[in-house]
Amino acid sequence: MKGSLRSITEWLVKPRGILEFSLAVVIIISVNLTVFALLSPVKALKQVNNMPTENTLQQTSRFAPTPEISRLIREKAFYESRLKMAKTDSLVLSVNLPDSILSVEIMGIPIHTIPLNKFETPDFFRLIDNKIVQTRFSEPQQILNAHATTLKEPIRVVHAPKDTNEYNTTVADNNYDTARLRLSFVEYETNEKIRLLFIPIDERSLRHWRTDFAFNIKLSWRSFKQNLKASLQFKVPEYYPIVKIYLPHSDIESIHRALPENALVSIHLN
Repeated sequence: MKGSLRSITEWLVKPRGILEFSLAVVIIISVNLTVFALLSPVKALKQVNNMPTENTLQQTSRFAPTPEISRLIREKAFYESRLKMAKTDSLVLSVNLPDSILSVEIMGIPIHTIPLNKFETPDFFRLIDNKIVQTRFSEPQQILNAHATTLKEPIRVVHAPKDTNEYNTTVADNNYDTARLRLSFVEYETNEKIRLLFIPIDERSLRHWRTDFAFNIKLSWRSFKQNLKASLQFKVPEYYPIVKIYLPHSDIESIHRALPENALVSIHLN
């Protein structure tokens, strides 16, 4: 036993032994990350579909599982969620994926409606059982975390002009397009572990590409840390389905600045 420990110690002390040991650790961690990443959505879907209550079973068990019935159940859940949001007196977000419409509403009245010309959703939503849709998506979701490249309440310092000429110059200097400086990337995470990622579709300069790269690196690093922590504990990491929504920078900025902290969201699954 002592001889074996001594040989292992001598092997680790050698430069080649250190390199081989480090490489083995990297390979093991990489394999764990890959396997657990593949298992994560499977586990999440199984957990979600195993959450029906007795009431939802009674309500949906008499319906045949046809595509039309599935569409109606999802539509019903969406409108029930919107009705509950309409009872609040704050701004809320309504995301209607089948009709490609996104709107900011207050008390059920849309005050800013945007057509969704491009969006991406994972197959995870399509595989959710109708009983679960009727239960979980008939309730408004709440935004728990928000990550953005634009300030929610921008602060601008403007010095009082001394005369008319200085005033005109100040106004001209301050009438700039913020899109030239930084594009708005926004990610919302809801209490149902769904992430809404808003991506600008505007033409991008070199500065915009740097913002895009930095924001994606930030999100990827956060996910990597979460997955690494779970894999080192030999646990399957949490799965967060992402809805990617592509909009003009100005619309993303308006939505982010209009919504209050921990705003409510209603999502109509397609």
